[in-house]
Amino acid sequence: MCMLSKKIILLLTIIGLIAGCGSNTSGVDPHLSVEEQQELTEVNLVGKWKLRPRNIGSVGNKWGNNCQLEGIEFFADRSYLLSLMSPTSGDTLRRIYRGKYDLLFEEENNQVNLRKIVLMDRNYTSGSTFPSSGSVATIDNITLDDQAIQFRIQYGEGLSDFCTLNSPYEVSGEKEDKVTEDNTQGTNNERIQNEWRLIGVEAQVEENQSAATQSICFFFEDEFYERCYDENAESFDNDCPQAVTTTLLISGYGTYLFTYFDAFDNVLSTDQGDWRWRTDTEERYTAFEVKDPSESFSDDAAIISILSLTDTTMTLEETSDEYDELGNSIRVQLRYNFQLASLNYQDTACGDFTAQ
Repeated sequence: MCMLSKKIILLLTIIGLIAGCGSNTSGVDPHLSVEEQQELTEVNLVGKWKLRPRNIGSVGNKWGNNCQLEGIEFFADRSYLLSLMSPTSGDTLRRIYRGKYDLLFEEENNQVNLRKIVLMDRNYTSGSTFPSSGSVATIDNITLDDQAIQFRIQYGEGLSDFCTLNSPYEVSGEKEDKVTEDNTQGTNNERIQNEWRLIGVEAQVEENQSAATQSICFFFEDEFYERCYDENAESFDNDCPQAVTTTLLISGYGTYLFTYFDAFDNVLSTDQGDWRWRTDTEERYTAFEVKDPSESFSDDAAIISILSLTDTTMTLEETSDEYDELGNSIRVQLRYNFQLASLNYQDTACGDFTAQ
């Protein structure tokens, strides 16, 4: 029997035991072994948590440390996405931080409790000494079960560019539903939940029905202009690096995230949204729709079709109606080619955007 099958059987056994026993404040049955308690806690933690502040003391409103913790998504591979909002000149800005997390458990009288979670940067590697604090954030005073969470969070230096680093504050929240409970191996739903690197784009215009190569550099150029161009000064920031690659993370809890990286693998920007499967297709898991986090799914939501999907490659197609200079509608199909983000790749050579 493979290790994965053994792990599934163990988790099913744990869940069955819990159904017949009481639970402590951490949502873990103390009658389970230490190993089972710890594993179940980690299973409960994984998922997308929608959060809200509880008591933020003298702040007097929902903005703790000048920004609000909107949500956290924990993944089974010990990576996370941290979503923050901050008000600026009447607008609300969102920032996504991603990295690795580590867990500190304590055992007393054969009962295991999750004492601390540290949110670290992307290059963090767990070692023999647990960090006293997280470079991005430190979480403690944790109460957790499979659907609800409550904790105290202290922001770290990694958030100083977006939040003020004042006193910790309490938050609570609920786990969001999965896109679907079906995670059968080999299906599009199981395979799509991964991080993919965009390696090519093609465009087909209705006018001539001929396919043409759409340079991937257009994506990086748009991102560069949005991040680096000062409209008031009508000039570019001289110290603003260009993106050379981008990845698409798709989670089982309805999150998609484009991340743009520079030549040194530093994160330059992110573009987050929500996705869900279309249910009006002849075959399940062949098309999905996407939206902005602040919006709701609607009839005119962008629809993405899956042309092919394997364990290492993915091809998606998006169809949209564009307009020419005379206002005539033109049907445009964009085809996106991806490979698994963990595979080897070459940086895209796009030239200097400021010289174009």
